[in-house]
Amino acid sequence: MSDLSPLWTGARCQGTMNASNCNGQGTCVNCVGPACPDEQVCGHCFNVRCIGTIDGGSGACTGNTVKVKIIDACPATHPENYCKIAQFGGTIPPQEACEASGVNALDIATTARSLVSTFPGNLAIDIEATTC
Repeated sequence: MSDLSPLWTGARCQGTMNASNCNGQGTCVNCVGPACPDEQVCGHCFNVRCIGTIDGGSGACTGNTVKVKIIDACPATHPENYCKIAQFGGTIPPQEACEASGVNALDIATTARSLVSTFPGNLAIDIEATTC
């Protein structure tokens, strides 16, 4: 889960965005991530349901809801994330790289993803907290 997500609890991950960590083509050359000592949302569960596609393409939401457990952060200050956006030479929109405030960016396992959608690429999702 992105540390910029409205659902994130605790302090944001440490670190800064430094262009020297990026190759100017969307990838990082120094890919050391920041410390995330306050990941209070880890271990919490959420129900996730597809509501559409962000990238386009053919496919469909299945109507299924899948329960996921958060296991780590997707820090905005990690070079593997911010080097992907245009500001650092990449082509990925910020909301798809854990770089947009107020967006519930969430990576889920491919098996869970296949239960909620047949769309290729990134999904628009409905997400709500639930018990594990």
